[in-house]
Amino acid sequence: MTPGLKNAGQTFQRFIHEVLHGLYFVFAFIDDLLVASPDKETHETHLRTVLQRLEDNGISINPSKCICGQKEVQFLGFTVSKEGIKPPTEKVRVIIDYAKPNTIEELTPFLGMVNFYREHIPKAAEIQAPLQAYLHNTKKKDKMLIGWNDEATKAFEACKAAIQNAALLAHPSHEATLAIFSDASKLSVGAVLQQYINGKWQQLGYFSKKFDHSTESYSLSTWLSSTSEKRSRVET
Repeated sequence: MTPGLKNAGQTFQRFIHEVLHGLYFVFAFIDDLLVASPDKETHETHLRTVLQRLEDNGISINPSKCICGQKEVQFLGFTVSKEGIKPPTEKVRVIIDYAKPNTIEELTPFLGMVNFYREHIPKAAEIQAPLQAYLHNTKKKDKMLIGWNDEATKAFEACKAAIQNAALLAHPSHEATLAIFSDASKLSVGAVLQQYINGKWQQLGYFSKKFDHSTESYSLSTWLSSTSEKRSRVET
């Protein structure tokens, strides 16, 4: 396929899934492959299997870009280890050191960086609400100055604290008991997906969403039914 075509990424993703079909120990995202194994000997076997599949299908790799035999790796913007997934230390430091924005244009990338790791942050919608209010009826490149107040300043610092204390998300287990814990306030709704392993709950991901003006007066059941209806229309 000619590089640059709109559907090139999707086509290659489908192709690489076909190449690695049945290999439960490898995760593929376009041309990035993550191979996870319980021990060194098994890892060597897994790598040979993956490399053989690639060779059989005419796929070449760049050895200089390969990292093998590591207990922890950086993958797609996350730190992945046997304990789970978390934001990388260097990414967290960039957010913590981010200067207080003066304009909407400067605020937008800050919120974008924080929300990239949104699944690791409990009550993200509630924490960000005062900052998100500045984005209403504005454009991403808006040069409008931000009128900072105490509430917004506290929210800005709370976002930094939240990313600094971002939760470590466990790797899902097919044998674990799953549960969703949810709650709602007048401002937002939130939930966390957890799994029960070895006598304790492990977080798999957080969800939160701020209500807009039309849904603030909804009951939780009404909001959930409305959300389900929208999702159903999209899937249809």
